[in-house]
Amino acid sequence: MTVPYTVVGEGSGTVPNHSGLTVALMVRGLLASREDLARTARRVQPARILFLEERPVHYDVDALVSTYPELRVLYFKEQVPRGQMVEVALSEAATDYVLVLDGPVHDLRLPRRLPVPEEDVVVSVPALRFAGEPLPSVYAPAFSRRLLKVLPLGRPAGGTPTILIPGYTGLYRRDLVEAVGGFDPEIPHPYWQRLEFAFRCFLFGYRLLYYPHVEVELFSQPAPEDLTPDSSSFRFFLKVLAPRRKEGKMHLSLWRALHAGIRAGVGWQRAVREFRDVRRWLEETEGLFRQDAVTLVASWEVEEV
Repeated sequence: MTVPYTVVGEGSGTVPNHSGLTVALMVRGLLASREDLARTARRVQPARILFLEERPVHYDVDALVSTYPELRVLYFKEQVPRGQMVEVALSEAATDYVLVLDGPVHDLRLPRRLPVPEEDVVVSVPALRFAGEPLPSVYAPAFSRRLLKVLPLGRPAGGTPTILIPGYTGLYRRDLVEAVGGFDPEIPHPYWQRLEFAFRCFLFGYRLLYYPHVEVELFSQPAPEDLTPDSSSFRFFLKVLAPRRKEGKMHLSLWRALHAGIRAGVGWQRAVREFRDVRRWLEETEGLFRQDAVTLVASWEVEEV
């Protein structure tokens, strides 16, 4: 998917002794001033700061960039799925690791020498707080009466796997995001897009882990997730829950696709089109799968402190 955007202001400065990170803030609304956000991001000495603006900017970009020469402001010309905004941030980053912050943050904390995540970790999820209280950062999958449940964990230990990125906030490794295919633009709903991406990482043999070395204090409490069945949840079902791995091959049932399409309200014609598209994708990526979702969820281990 080609995403049209403009670099409204581009800083060319370099940061000596930087932390090895690029910090990308998905800026929405006017809850916090851009000056405050840039100041907060600078505390962790990033090599580059990116502002991802979803609508026209109404502040003096040139003045802000002159104060923060490591800053670039990216303005998206049209509404795009949030995962594709993350991919743009990764393409504009100056480092291999990018700390994406989904919305305004009040504070950031990380050690002077940041431990490098393990080689197979695509996204490291930080510890989240609001008003000093911890927020759910780690989620575990489970099946209840054949329905998928995504359960928040109260006190996860460092290194605990998570099946969901809270918002899009996380420490992304650029090359591994590309290796797993990035976020699916055909799943525009943020919740289902993030969940499909996370499942795919694990199904391909990679991981997402809790990384409490990075602490993020949010400016506002996250809104509840909208889990209403729609075309996004249907495509998630086709790509993640419906396929079965047998003798090294991924199999997808048309009957299951039609039944799920009716439940999601997409209609049988749309269901057949999506089935064919996902079946073609499964054939193209078959060699990347290490397991199916049923096996993954059954083997999921949870470690709490």
